[in-house]
Amino acid sequence: MNEEIKVALALLSLLLALTAQAAPDRLQALPWQELQAQPDRTCQPDSHCSAKGGVQFTLPGGSYLPIFADMPSNVAGAQVQVLSDNDGVDLMVRQGSPHTAGSLEGLVSQSAYVVSTPGGNEQFAFDRDSEVPLTPGRWWMTAVNASASTATITVNIVFSTSGAAFPLEVGESGTWYEPARTYQGFFFEVLDAQTALAMWFTYQPDGQQAFLIGTGPIDGDRVTITDLVRTRGGVFGQGFDANAVVREDWGDLVFIFDSCGS
Repeated sequence: MNEEIKVALALLSLLLALTAQAAPDRLQALPWQELQAQPDRTCQPDSHCSAKGGVQFTLPGGSYLPIFADMPSNVAGAQVQVLSDNDGVDLMVRQGSPHTAGSLEGLVSQSAYVVSTPGGNEQFAFDRDSEVPLTPGRWWMTAVNASASTATITVNIVFSTSGAAFPLEVGESGTWYEPARTYQGFFFEVLDAQTALAMWFTYQPDGQQAFLIGTGPIDGDRVTITDLVRTRGGVFGQGFDANAVVREDWGDLVFIFDSCGS
């Protein structure tokens, strides 16, 4: 089944489920949240997992909330559960960056998976062998409330692992890039057994160059940098003025390694 047919069928399912409700014309994205995924636990349909493994929130009508979880290098399978008191709530899943669209059609097109049933409780499981495989890194589970009424929602995610996680060591130091992203990449350096440094050469949404830098602790197969900063105002040569250099807090950066090459 090609991608266009999949998107069309997923969208049709959503529209059929919402025909009895007065859905807003445009959906609003709320600030996203982090979900601490819990390993080796099982969620049963229509029941709650451990409160530590989930996030609860109230979602106004005509809005959606992207929630992320970082999967380890040895992840084998994951299960996502959405519990809601509103039949108009659905689940959309993607990897990498959060959903940003302002319509159902746009959200569906941005999704690797769309889960929409007549009730407000959604259950979804996938693994390394799924059509869109579960791979290490950041995954977004977005709860979508396309109805006109507010919904109280709980989202849980659990994952299973296979074998040991990849050990992050000095051999991963070097330059990293993705061929599809021209003139962008990372300098990554393992400073010692506990700390790594990253320099990210990328672009801002407006197209301007952005040079980001930060350090973070090494935890098994990952590095989490919470002090990432953008620097600007520096120049090479005799015109350099230290007082002109500006350091701006930028956000977080997470690296998860599953081999020496990825």
